[in-house]
Amino acid sequence: MERWRCVSIACRIGLLLSVLLLLSGGATAGEYTPRGLYDVDHRVLDNGLRVILRPRRGAHTVAFRVVVGVGQHDFDCGWQEVPHFLEHLLFTGTSRHSEAELDELVERHGGYWNAYTYAEETVYELDIYDRYAMLGLEVLHEIMTDSQLSPADVETSRGIVEREAGGRPSAIQQWMRRNGVGWSATDKALRQVLPDSNYVCDEYETAAAITRDHIVEAFDTYYVPGNMALVVVGDFDAESMHAAIRESFGSMPARPVPDRHWRVPPLPETYTPVAGTFNPVLGSGAEVGLLFRAVGMTDADYYPFYVLAEYLDTRLYETIRIRGGLAYSPVSELGSLRDYGVYIAHADVELDRQDQALAMLRAEIAQLQVPLDEATVELAKRKLLLQMVQGYESNSELADYYADAVFEYETGGGLVDQEARIAGVTPADLHRVATRYLRPEQAVEFREVPTLTYTQFYLALVLLAALAAGMVAVLLHRRLRGRTRT
Repeated sequence: MERWRCVSIACRIGLLLSVLLLLSGGATAGEYTPRGLYDVDHRVLDNGLRVILRPRRGAHTVAFRVVVGVGQHDFDCGWQEVPHFLEHLLFTGTSRHSEAELDELVERHGGYWNAYTYAEETVYELDIYDRYAMLGLEVLHEIMTDSQLSPADVETSRGIVEREAGGRPSAIQQWMRRNGVGWSATDKALRQVLPDSNYVCDEYETAAAITRDHIVEAFDTYYVPGNMALVVVGDFDAESMHAAIRESFGSMPARPVPDRHWRVPPLPETYTPVAGTFNPVLGSGAEVGLLFRAVGMTDADYYPFYVLAEYLDTRLYETIRIRGGLAYSPVSELGSLRDYGVYIAHADVELDRQDQALAMLRAEIAQLQVPLDEATVELAKRKLLLQMVQGYESNSELADYYADAVFEYETGGGLVDQEARIAGVTPADLHRVATRYLRPEQAVEFREVPTLTYTQFYLALVLLAALAAGMVAVLLHRRLRGRTRT
């Protein structure tokens, strides 16, 4: 039940790309926005719980999302598995139902449920046949208020959390990590761009030291109505649903809301090129790229940066893949948390073409110091806007969108009109962003290069086999000579 577990470059950047929203209020539908996207019933209950309802007739499903304001970045390195651990425990049983009974109850009524721990929030989802919507609401309320968090369940969940992470790291693995062995070039680059942060930790995160007391403390601190939101999308009557929510979730006692201040890493002063240390160990190709510090989702430059990343994605495809034939999938990505982010341009290449690909990446970035023409910017914006037409077709997709957008109410008082923000970006905006954040000297150059190619690995095996065979032959020869003398 985990969507955030980052090891690879795609995962780490994908983590930051999960939300594409910004603060604003009074959003309205436009030409590209799905019809009725912003027509939600938004209320805040007396205990502080935020409720977002979006009735949709036709599809016989109801999608629930419970958003809790807690994620890995609320905890220091060494303790970042606490919210993930807690997420698992809420599915392990209540005073009324065992874990198996809860699963069977949901599935028997046409439902599916899961949960995900992100950097800044935890999301519980339940999709169910509309006739049993009230049952789905009841089940979610039950696990939020009556999960037992028993010592036995803690130990069972500990094993699950560790298996999802690839197993508990050994003391030797942790020692190697602390001493820089096994670090990928991506992690090293992120450490430079985000210094003194808890985004990249010196050790592998593990649940080994987390106790039940730590988990109960996190639950008591963060799982309070004022730090939670309930999203409901689908075929239901809004007033009946509100009444049921007030009866269930509205009965949760109001409690102090945690003061969440994430550690914003300082801007680094210098950068040096990086490569992995025995990571990857084996491979036949390389991944090369440039990493920059970027803006968070609450920054005024977020949407210009978003459009700029889209423009560069097209440019890299045209120059590095189509014209140069160097990479299958060169990528331009902007990944942002609320207060800060990173931008990366990278490409998969053959080992002997790393320098050529990096030179092309640098050339494309350098060209941004000259303003783009309006037609080029409009084309990039149109591509993004056309993607919106195809999005949010199902109740589940819409529920995910609103769950991701909950923080907009906290920071700006309403949902963002993404279409208006994208449409309003100008060439001057892109030039400002490029000259401020994408100057060539601000890039961290990284190379993910295997320690051994497969050819080198197999050659080493052959040499070792030959060496072993030679040693055996020598030993046999000596033994036979000894017998002959006797």
